[in-house]
Amino acid sequence: MLGRQDPAREREQRQRNEEREQDRQDTRDWQRRVNDDFARLAEDNRRRDEERQARERAERERQGRR
Repeated sequence: MLGRQDPAREREQRQRNEEREQDRQDTRDWQRRVNDDFARLAEDNRRRDEERQARERAERERQGRR
C-alpha cells in the first residue's frame, strides 16, 4: 500500500472534511444573517433618529410661532 490509506480510513477522512466544510458554510451563513440583522437595526435606528429630529424641529417651529 504505497501512498494509499485503507478505504475505511479514506472514507472517514472524506466525511470529516465534508463535515468541516459544512461547519464553515454554516458559520458563513450565520455571520451573514447576523450582519444583515445589524444592518437592519442600524437603518431602523437612523430612521427613528431622523423622525425624532423632524418632530423636535416641528415642535420648535410651532413653539416659535406662539
